Order: sequence, then structure tokens, then C-alpha cells
Amino acid sequence: MRFRCLLLLIVFLSVCSTSVSWAQATQSLAEGSVPRADFALHYKTVGSGSPLLILSGGPGFEVDYMSGIAQELGSSYKCILLEQRGTGRSRPPNPTAAQMTVKLLVEDIEAVRESLKVERLVILGHSWGGMLAMAYAAAHPEHVESLILVDSGGMDLSFGATFNDNVTTRASMSERKELEDAEGAIGRASGAKAVNDAYVVSNRLRTPLYFYDRSLADKLLALMPGDANQQRVFALMRGDLVSHYQVRNEMKSLVQPALIIQGRQDPMPESVAIEIHEAIRNSRLVFIDQCGHFPWIEQPKTFYSAVRTFLEKKH
Repeated sequence: MRFRCLLLLIVFLSVCSTSVSWAQATQSLAEGSVPRADFALHYKTVGSGSPLLILSGGPGFEVDYMSGIAQELGSSYKCILLEQRGTGRSRPPNPTAAQMTVKLLVEDIEAVRESLKVERLVILGHSWGGMLAMAYAAAHPEHVESLILVDSGGMDLSFGATFNDNVTTRASMSERKELEDAEGAIGRASGAKAVNDAYVVSNRLRTPLYFYDRSLADKLLALMPGDANQQRVFALMRGDLVSHYQVRNEMKSLVQPALIIQGRQDPMPESVAIEIHEAIRNSRLVFIDQCGHFPWIEQPKTFYSAVRTFLEKKH
């Protein structure tokens, strides 16, 4: 349970930092798909210009929670919101662990790049999305323009226990009891609806712990209430992540520029961001004060200023 909670919110969600919701988006929205074995991989695009791929967290979170970033940056870039395998409309029928591996998710990104007929991508990944961005850069550095890693997980899984402990310490004793009861209810639930409802309750209790300002958690929950599918995706990927996710050596040889952004009050250990910064020689590290795991929600002005400065300088 501890490990599941760790990578699950390792890359949790992010919400619109502007007042424009996804449903009210003013920029043009297009959709596309790429055929994969047994299913179609879907994505949405916002804006025009150089391609900027947006990778959501989880593993298993729907990408729509990051739509606000696409709307903000879509004025200058063609933002591609990828519905990662196992999420949204990109779901293999009756998926197995063999269909849910880091290698296959990397190949999915490469298939999207080829379908869009672009040579290199700017990739912005949040939490687990940052880990996936690094995995893609490790496999296909020649097709990476630059990386923007937002409150990313690490280059391996060694940060996990500390991350989970940091989340737990933010809960009061009564909140911990509520969480224990909620997570116990997941195991006792029978029937798809009951299981799903139990996950929603657990997610509602846990989400505020990732914020510096807990009152902002409701914005995230409105877009991402949490469901059993998120947990299923993570459960299917867990074994592969433990066995195969390791990109430290490849990041040491990466020459492309990278921006690493992390909230000072993120439960993700600061050492994770520092280690990535030290590994990627051409990288910049920005810590944002009074900010947890979702900097574009809590400190949007500082977040977008750092991102735009990086993009304008490098591209």
C-alpha cells in the first residue's frame, strides 16, 4: 500500500492555473490517434508552432488535468496532450502487465512523434510524467529538443520511501486514521462501483497533503476525483518499474537542455531534483517557495515565468 501511494502520486495531477477550464477552452482543439497493437493511442493538440508534448502523472492519471498548461503555452507552441496507454481512450482491452511497460510507453511516444512528422520534441512531464520523459530521452535523445521536468520522480525508484513518508507526516493523527479506514474500505469493497467509490474517498483525503495551500486541493479534485482505473494501471506497471526503470547513466550523457522545477514544500525530496540537475549537464534548477507538488496551481506566475524564460532562451 505504501509503495502504491508513492508512485501513484509521484506524479499526481495538475490543474489549470488560469481561469479558463478545459471545457471553456478558447484555443483551437484538435484530436488525433495512432494505431497500436490492439488499441488506438489518442491525443489532443492545442495551439500551433513547435511541438510540446505534455505527459501526465500516475502512472494512470488522465491527461485532461493538465489542460490548463496546454492552454497557457498553446499561444506559442503546439501542445500535445497524450492520453498515455491505459488512460482515457487509449486502453487496450483487458490489459495485462506485459502490455503496460515503460518500454511500450516510450515506444508510444515515438509512434506519436513519427505520426506528427516532427524531428524533435520539447517534453514537459509532471511527476511520473517527468520520469517517462527521461525514459524517452534515454532511448531517443536525438528526438528530444529539451525537457521540462515538473516535480518529477527520480532517475530510479530510490526516492520512494522518503516521498511516501513525507506525505504521511503532513497528516494529523485523525487524518491518518481516516486514510487508513478509507484504504481498508478499498480492500473490503465488492463490486466495481463500490471499489471505485472507495478509491474516490481515499483520493479526496490524500490529495490536500500534496499542497502547501490545502484550500487549492479542491481545484484538482474537481478535474481528477480519482478512480479504480488509476490504481489498476499502476498495479499493472509496478513490477516493470521496479525491474527496469533506471535512467541515471543515460541522463549523465544527455546534452539537451533541461529545466527542473520543484516546489519547496513538495513531499518529493529536494534531493531528487538536485540529483537530476547534477546528472544533466545542461540543466537549470528552479525551486518555487510556498509551493507543493503542483506549481502551476499554487504559484502560476512564477511557474510560467520560469517555463517561458527557458523556452524562449533555448528555442
